[in-house]
Amino acid sequence: MKRIRIQSINTLTILCLFFMTTSSVAQNLSINFENGNVSLVDYDDGGTGTIVDNPRAMSTNLSSKVAKIVRGTGTLLEDNDAWAGSKMTLENKLNFEALKCITMKIYTTAPVGTKLTLKLENGSGPSEQEDVFTRASGTWHTLTWDFSGTPPDYNEIVFMFDRDRVGDGSENSTFYFDDIRHVAKKIQFQIDLPVTFDESRFDYTTTDFGGNESSLVNDPEDENNKVIKVVKPRGAASWAGTTIGTEDGFVNNIPLTTSNSIMTVRVWAERAGIPVMLKVENSNNATQNCETVTNTNSRGWQLMSFDFSNERTGTQSLEVGLANGSTFNKASLFFNYGRDGNQGTYYFDDVTFVN
Repeated sequence: MKRIRIQSINTLTILCLFFMTTSSVAQNLSINFENGNVSLVDYDDGGTGTIVDNPRAMSTNLSSKVAKIVRGTGTLLEDNDAWAGSKMTLENKLNFEALKCITMKIYTTAPVGTKLTLKLENGSGPSEQEDVFTRASGTWHTLTWDFSGTPPDYNEIVFMFDRDRVGDGSENSTFYFDDIRHVAKKIQFQIDLPVTFDESRFDYTTTDFGGNESSLVNDPEDENNKVIKVVKPRGAASWAGTTIGTEDGFVNNIPLTTSNSIMTVRVWAERAGIPVMLKVENSNNATQNCETVTNTNSRGWQLMSFDFSNERTGTQSLEVGLANGSTFNKASLFFNYGRDGNQGTYYFDDVTFVN
């Protein structure tokens, strides 16, 4: 290690860190940064960790305080390491026998797919690390690091965001994180059509982009029914959308053909005349896609039909795509498509392929 810079939070922390120059204030999981007694220790050079006000409070994270790491803050370019970051020390060693995973909420504008590494250390000897990749940009989302089989030897968590690349101090090199939890491994299955959002054995993670904010909630008109709520806030892009599931999409391809080209989605909207686009694509090849738009016809719940033989103007037709070997295993909804966000609220449920 080249040098250590300690970011202090309050007077008590300063006193503690004065006598513990290479350690952060001891903490147990879970950690939410609200109580003012958590600090981060920077390691190597080129990264600065602090506790700050939440830059984007939203339904997926309403905390007032969060942690922040900015990469690429070294005085000299050669000082900025590709593995620079910050760490914290816990009171007790982490035991992964029953609780095998660490979860954490992340907010960054870095591109989807940015690598985030958690490394476990104990001040000396070996270490363990796991990588995950962001599923969203410009919104809070929860990620899980699976440390199954890790021995109970570690009481330090090192945050290495966008590891292996040198930061530049920009927004895309800035990472906010919150609500660090030590949790049991949750075994859930990848979703497939039809999607109802009502079965606990499936992973109903949704993936937002363009500024959308989505969450799994109770139906506003039926508390026994689970649905996805989508908020398109002010400032969200005209193309803001929500992928139904993770970036991996569905287990099986959507069996679209020129003669079977319809999918339906049950949608709740605030009024009639709102354009809603459904886009299908190949999760491994985004150039294989098809888009179609239809309008809401009332306020409240309605069954919307999306016919991919009626593609959006200026986009590739389903017929041409299929003729060129396109397959589709991923679907995304775009509410009030083509218009900037204006704090609109929508719900959707029962995503179905019509055979």
